[in-house]
Amino acid sequence: MKYRAVGFDVDGTLIKNIGYCWELFHERFGVADRVRLSLKRQYFEGKITYKEWGSREVAIWRELGVTRADFIKVIGSLCLSDGMHETLELLRQSGHFLFILSGTLRIILERLIPDYESLFDYTAVSNIVFDEEDRPNAFEPGHPLREARESKRSELETLCSERGFALSETAYIGDNDNDLEVLEAVGLGIAFCPRNTRVRSAAKVAIENPDLRKVLPHILGR
Repeated sequence: MKYRAVGFDVDGTLIKNIGYCWELFHERFGVADRVRLSLKRQYFEGKITYKEWGSREVAIWRELGVTRADFIKVIGSLCLSDGMHETLELLRQSGHFLFILSGTLRIILERLIPDYESLFDYTAVSNIVFDEEDRPNAFEPGHPLREARESKRSELETLCSERGFALSETAYIGDNDNDLEVLEAVGLGIAFCPRNTRVRSAAKVAIENPDLRKVLPHILGR
């Protein structure tokens, strides 16, 4: 087996009709672009940590009176990529270690892929904590975002070390700028419906059709 582990991004990869879930929620909840972009700029300028960024966004939603039901309504407009379950099942049958490495939110997996914990051997995503009134109350960075800055590559390197496989034995499927370092580092980087030319160039393979079954020949070699 050339690739022992296969990793997936979520927004734009396991889910096909979304860029970043954070931007989608802000749009649907009526958060002004200037507010969202200001927080994003502060993060990338190193003025706030990822946890602070997420916590401030959650505080905005709370102030707007957003509830869990509002999140669920937005998530109901999202669709899984074609062939997702079939692809995961075939990879599991082939003995691959499957993982998620994503800046998405756990509530999305809980709603769209309720069996995700049995499908994946390892899941690293962020989480919104809701209070007893189902209002967003706190933000918990996902495992890859536990440091002051996001680093999917660092998390992947740690995961590989802990599980005993090399980066060269890993395939990763992603679509956006925050996947660039991982796509470049792994043995097989697959740009799935890539959002721009940077992502397409960083990967060894580009899939333009939102059907995850298209990745199988490249991973399985058949």
